[in-house]
Amino acid sequence: MKTAIKVIFALVLMMPLLVSAQAPDMFNYQGVARDNVGNSLTNQNIGLQIDIRQTTPGGTVVFSETHAATTNTFGLFNIEIGGGTPLVATLSAIDWSNGPYFVEVSMDETGGTNYVSMGVTQLLSVPYALYAKASGTAGPTGADGATGVTGADGATGPTGEAGPTGTEGVTGADGATGATGPTGPTGADGLNGATGPTGPTTLVGPTFIDPIVLTTTDNIGWTDVDVSTHVPTGTSVVILDAEARENENDSNAEVRKNGDTHSGYYLIRARAEGNFDDVGVYNQIMCPVDGNYIFEYRADNFDALTLRIIGYY
Repeated sequence: MKTAIKVIFALVLMMPLLVSAQAPDMFNYQGVARDNVGNSLTNQNIGLQIDIRQTTPGGTVVFSETHAATTNTFGLFNIEIGGGTPLVATLSAIDWSNGPYFVEVSMDETGGTNYVSMGVTQLLSVPYALYAKASGTAGPTGADGATGVTGADGATGPTGEAGPTGTEGVTGADGATGATGPTGPTGADGLNGATGPTGPTTLVGPTFIDPIVLTTTDNIGWTDVDVSTHVPTGTSVVILDAEARENENDSNAEVRKNGDTHSGYYLIRARAEGNFDDVGVYNQIMCPVDGNYIFEYRADNFDALTLRIIGYY
């Protein structure tokens, strides 16, 4: 939408300031921004471009700059021509004695840079005070004008050179060891370690019972002995006590699991009360039994032989 601008203050308001001995190379410009039906553009950021043309309204542009301005609740804005972002030359470079000069105002009502010309107006007395400044004849000091819009921050100056590095101080002695701090809380339990290998199986010890006499027979042939009424189910080995009396020097006694073909495998030496030709004598014998709890024994050249069951596995 094309927007119109209406200038409502005469530029001669700042003439006394511009002709003073300390006159800045700027002059105030004030206007009201309106849309094409006359409504004020209130409290709105706008973009402005100022061009100063020489001799005619369409003459050569001898100065150009841009401004970012904000309107107030009435659509009013204030700028300082000469204080914007320069595009062409500077205001101080204009030869004001070689006029006339005209100012063209262009605007982007969205605050951007798509400027649309709002018209051209001839500069009259106020800017030419800058020529009076150059002539050396200062006029009387005028009244203070309205405060202009704060300009943008200037560029940051260069960083100063770093000073020389100071000499490193001497390292101080170690301080005394401080007191021991309080004991910290107990940590969380650690993870369970890996399960160790299974240990060797321990054999169950034998069960001992009151001695039960099984036989008192001295027999050179193999004789079956049934112990099923004396030991519990599951018994595999019986523990026997052998006692013998004899006067022969070639006596021997043997026991074995019923039907075992390893004759003499369970050879025993029974305790004797006579002339025995073996020094090492034993009175306890472990003998396996078959599935019917039967084992066999035989004895030779004993005057008497007694077998008793005293325990079992």
